Amino acid sequence: MLLFSQYPNRCAFTKVLNYFVILLSIIAIRPVSVQGQTPTTYTYTVTESTRNNSFSLNNNETLCIPAGITFTGNLNWNGTKCAVYNNGVWSTGNDINFGKNGALYTSATSQTLVNNLNLTDGVVVSNKGTLKAGVNWNGNGATITTSGKWTCPGSIPVGQAGTLTVERTGSISCQDLNLNTTGGNVYNWGQLSFTNCQTAEGTTFRNYSSCILKGHTNNSGKIYNEGYWKCLNYNNNKTTNNCGTIEVDNTCHNNGLALLLNSGKLAVHELINDGEVQGPTDGKSVGKVIVDKLSGYQLCRQNGSGKFAVVGRLDLSRCEQGLFNILLSLIIGDRGWDALAGVLGSNYSYNTNLQTGGCVDQVLPVELTSFTAQVRGNAVLLAWSTASEKNNDHFVVERSTDGYTFQSLATVQGAGTTAAPTRYTSTDARPLTGRSYYRLKQVDLDGSTNYAPIISVQIADDPTTTAATLTAYPNPATDCLTLDLRNLTAGSTRAQLRNLAGHLVLEQAVTDGSMPQLRLEALPAGMYLLQVQTANATLAQRIVKR
Repeated sequence: MLLFSQYPNRCAFTKVLNYFVILLSIIAIRPVSVQGQTPTTYTYTVTESTRNNSFSLNNNETLCIPAGITFTGNLNWNGTKCAVYNNGVWSTGNDINFGKNGALYTSATSQTLVNNLNLTDGVVVSNKGTLKAGVNWNGNGATITTSGKWTCPGSIPVGQAGTLTVERTGSISCQDLNLNTTGGNVYNWGQLSFTNCQTAEGTTFRNYSSCILKGHTNNSGKIYNEGYWKCLNYNNNKTTNNCGTIEVDNTCHNNGLALLLNSGKLAVHELINDGEVQGPTDGKSVGKVIVDKLSGYQLCRQNGSGKFAVVGRLDLSRCEQGLFNILLSLIIGDRGWDALAGVLGSNYSYNTNLQTGGCVDQVLPVELTSFTAQVRGNAVLLAWSTASEKNNDHFVVERSTDGYTFQSLATVQGAGTTAAPTRYTSTDARPLTGRSYYRLKQVDLDGSTNYAPIISVQIADDPTTTAATLTAYPNPATDCLTLDLRNLTAGSTRAQLRNLAGHLVLEQAVTDGSMPQLRLEALPAGMYLLQVQTANATLAQRIVKR
C-alpha cells in the first residue's frame, strides 16, 4: 500500500496492465475455427449441468456436444462461420437455423434428432452417425455429406449449386429427392431409398451404388448410373448414361430430343422411344435392352422421331410368356418391335426365344462364387472361387484407398474354359495402413471385362507411431485449397488430384510438415479425389470444387 501511495500513477498503470493481460488471455483461448478441421478447444462445451441450457453462437464460435451428453437445449445461430461438433446426442423438437457458412460435424457414435435442417449459403453438414431430420435447402452452395444413416421424414430438395454426397457406408431414406435448381449435384456411393426423383436442367445425379425408388424418375438433367437403379416409371427428357443396371417396373419413355446412352442393362416392361438410344462404341461391349411385359401387345414402340442403335451397339431382347404373345409375335414378326418408325441403326441385334417364352441371356464367362479378403499377420490374403469358366484369360486384383479409384495390384492367370470349380489366391504383402478396398477384374480372351463386388479390410495402425492424417480446407473449395500436413514427418512428397474417372488433373510437389496451397481456378466444378503419398501410407480425401 505504501508503494502504491507513493507512486499513484504506477498503481493505475498496473491495474490497466492487469486488465489488458486478462483480456489477452481470454482472446488467446478462443479457437479460430476452420471449416473441415476439428479444433482442440471450443467456445462452448455442453456439460451435464448445461445440457438443457440455451446457447448463442456469434461469428466463428464453436459448440461441442461431448460423447455421453444429451443436449436438449436451444441454439441461436447469430453469427457466420459457426460450427457445432456433435459427439453425443442432440435431441430437440426445434429446427437448426444455420448461419451463413455454418457447419455441423457429427461423429460415428452420435445421434442428431431434430425437426429440420434449415440451410443457408455455404453451410456444410458432415454426418457420420444417426441423423433424423427434415431439410429446407434455402442457401446457395450448401453441402451435405453422410457416411452414417439419415432418415428424412419429408423430401430432400437439393438447393442451388448444392451438393449431396452419400458415402459408401452411408444411407438415406426420404420421401422424394429433387434437384430442381441449377447446379445441384448428387453423388451416391451408398444406399438411397425414396419415392420419386425429379431432376431439372443444369443438375447432375451420379449413382455408383444403389437407388431404390417406389415411384417415378423424371429426368430433365443428367443421370449417370454405374450401379443399380430401380423405379416404377422412368421418363428421360434430357440425358441418361447407364453403365450399370436400370430396372423399370412399368414404362421407360425416352422423350423427343432426349438421349439414353446404354452400355449396361436396361430392363423395362414397356419401352417407348421418341428420342435416341445409343450403345457403347468400344467395338467390344453391347448394351442390353430387355423389354418384358406379361400381357398386352404394346411391348416395344419407336415413334417417327426415334433413333435406335444409330450410334453404338445394342441388343434388344423381348421376353414373352403365354400363348397369346407367341401368336402375336407371329403376326407382328420377330423384329422385336410392336411399332417401328424412325431410324433403326445397323449395330443392332435381336435376341429372343419364342419357343421357351423367354429371353436367351448371354452365358456369363465366369461364374464367381466367392471373393474374400483376410488379414494374415502383416499381409492380406485375397481368395476367390469360380463354379465354371468360359474363355477366361486372367484376373486382375485391384486396390484402393477410398473405394473409388483403384490401381492394379496383381495379375492371376485364369483357367480358360472349364466346368470344374476353381480356387484362386493372391497376397497383398504390403497392405496400406487403415482401411483398404479390393476389387477383382475378370478379363476374357477377347479383352472384355467384368467386375466382382468391392470388399474391404481394416489394417490396425502401429501403436508406436502417430497416425498420419490429411486435412484440406475449405471443402467445398472455389479457387484455392489448403493442405494441413503438419502432422506428417518432414520430407518431400507430391499431392495429386484426380477426377471421378481416375484421371490425373493436378499434381504439385509439397513438403510434409507444411501447409501448402493448391490452385483450383482452372478445374471445372465437380468432385475430385485428393491423394498425398507418404513414406508409410497413401492419404486420401474427397474434394468438391465449386
